[in-house]
Amino acid sequence: MLPRKHRLSKKEFNIAFKQKGQFFKKEFLKLKVVENNLGFSRFGISCGVKISKLATRRNLVKRRISEALRTNLNKFNPGHDIIVMPEPRILEESYQRIEELLVKMISEVNIQK
Repeated sequence: MLPRKHRLSKKEFNIAFKQKGQFFKKEFLKLKVVENNLGFSRFGISCGVKISKLATRRNLVKRRISEALRTNLNKFNPGHDIIVMPEPRILEESYQRIEELLVKMISEVNIQK
């Protein structure tokens, strides 16, 4: 699980989601990135019923994304609120593939400051 400091609260998530920011899409992941002017990045995961009607599968996807973020926090530049929105295809992907794509996408976001 991500440390509390790196998680968006529900209120912060809604604010970040409504703000204008950069939008990125690759394969089975979409990212919305908004600058937050803090010394660290915060993350939110939006995993709706389109992923699966079963809550256990949606929770599995959220846990995999959260773990991939947690283990790679030191690779990300600070100062962004990032919302991760997976697509249904993510259920067919392995954890390693999810982690690889997520790290690649967020690293590209950091380059485009």
